[in-house]
Order: sequence, then C-alpha cells, then structure tokens
Amino acid sequence: MKEELNVQKSLCKWLKLQYPRMVFFSDMSGLKTTIGVAVQMKALRSGNAIPDLFIACPANGKAGLFLEIKRDLAAVWRKDGTLRKNEHVAEQFAMLMYLRDLGYAAEFGYGLDDCISKVKNYFSN
Repeated sequence: MKEELNVQKSLCKWLKLQYPRMVFFSDMSGLKTTIGVAVQMKALRSGNAIPDLFIACPANGKAGLFLEIKRDLAAVWRKDGTLRKNEHVAEQFAMLMYLRDLGYAAEFGYGLDDCISKVKNYFSN
C-alpha cells in the first residue's frame, strides 16, 4: 500500500508541474486514519472501489480521467492475462468499466511511468 501511495504522491506532484491549472483530486479512503475519521470519509462517498485519482478535464470526447493506481501489472493481472481472483480488484475493475460506460476515461495505472503515460495519452489526439 505504501508503494501505491508514493506513486500517487509522485504523480500528483508531476501533474501540478506539468498542468498547473488543471483540477484533479484523490480519493483518500486508502489512507491510514482513525476509525472515526474513516467512518466519516466512507459516509461522504457513493460506495467502494472509487478510483484513486480523478482529472476533471474533458479531452478527446471523454468527460474526465479516472486512474486506479497500482504498484505494477501483477497487482491486477495474472501471467495468463486474466484478472486476479481478488474481490477488491474485481470491484475496482467493475467500477472502471462502469465509469467508461458513463463517458469517462478510466484505467488502471501500473507504477509512476505508466500513470504518466496514461495521462499524456488521455490529452493527446
């Protein structure tokens, strides 16, 4: 988890430098906090599996970009290309597909380099 948080912090720093006027925000549900604060945070969102980062900037016909940040491909996919048998990962995958159906770009990002590449691709023609 700590590695994913470091990727997310680095990505946010990069976004601020590369796109200083862009609006983005992170879901805070993965942070370590007191149980009381965690309960309050849960009450303030629609449900589980909210992606880690949202870029609130339309591009290429999409309403915005959601990224679910992972440390690497193996956190989501097996060597044979199938989704890992993990309930949380399955919920995240289903949420990304749902957000795509709503008109957003929604992706897993695997480490900092892949996340940066996905942001650049989102803004490219």
